[in-house]
Amino acid sequence: MLYGRILLDATLETDLAGTSKPDLLQLKEASSGLEVKIRDLRQWNCIKRHLMIGEGGYLCQSSSPALRIPCIEEWTDIFINNHIDGILHRSLQDTISSIQALWCTSVREYGLPKVFIESVVKDCGCQNDARQAISQLVTPSEDVPHALNVIQIQFRTRLMKWKWASPNVDVFVCHRFGQPRRRGSRIRRTRQSKKCGCNFSVFVRKRMHRGKSWAEITVYGPHRGHNPLDNFEVLHLPVHPTIIDCCMDDLFDVGCVLHVAKMSIRKEMMHKHKASPTDQVTHRFFMLPKEIQNHATKLKVGTTMSDSDWVAMMHDAQALVRNGKVLHLQS
Repeated sequence: MLYGRILLDATLETDLAGTSKPDLLQLKEASSGLEVKIRDLRQWNCIKRHLMIGEGGYLCQSSSPALRIPCIEEWTDIFINNHIDGILHRSLQDTISSIQALWCTSVREYGLPKVFIESVVKDCGCQNDARQAISQLVTPSEDVPHALNVIQIQFRTRLMKWKWASPNVDVFVCHRFGQPRRRGSRIRRTRQSKKCGCNFSVFVRKRMHRGKSWAEITVYGPHRGHNPLDNFEVLHLPVHPTIIDCCMDDLFDVGCVLHVAKMSIRKEMMHKHKASPTDQVTHRFFMLPKEIQNHATKLKVGTTMSDSDWVAMMHDAQALVRNGKVLHLQS
């Protein structure tokens, strides 16, 4: 029996309906990208012997016509529609039971694998316990970016788009969402991972009403595993691009990484007040010495600057040293 799910195109569906017969090339193209590919017509005849087109044009097994066989592109939508009940997140077992009411979940019958459901529930961060919706609003689709910025400011969080987003539902999660990956014992990180299992999320469901596109935005919370108001939370935020440029300029003038890092801390409030309210929440306005050194190395070995430009910069820096304006030059 074929392991996994066969993704059928329109040609294969018409073949099941008996209206046309695809050739071997069409079968190979339809099964390209699958773990097990269709290599001859006899193999396809053995597979389609157990398949049929059921009510509504969905593919199903001849032995269980009431259960639909989903396409791979539909897996995420099916999970979201069955995992979220109104404003609550179902548990893993309730999610599987809800999916099994309409969809096939047997891998041997080309259904939606339970391993996929378990993986996405784990990535969801709800950990099988219900999350309450703490805010909900409906807005035109063109105003969604502004609404997300307001949510980031209101809840003091940085939102990242979740990888399991679908065409009809966009999911945004806290930047500390997920669990840190386990690495080998030989590899040691010098800093702790920002991932702490936070389950704060925002669901944006797109709908059409009277010819106009609307978005239903639901905020699920609260934050878990960290406190957004804690002073150390800022260390898990990315550095604002303006600060990186300023620190690189200061490093060229001063030449000392530690001195530039202290200068960035002293200038933190000045740069923060100049930034937008959203950037004040989602970015950091100072740099650590290690970050300054890493950016300087990337800038030096990058392709954005030619050798002649570096030679000119070095000559200018050496002139500053000779004039007594720079005490130490770090190449």
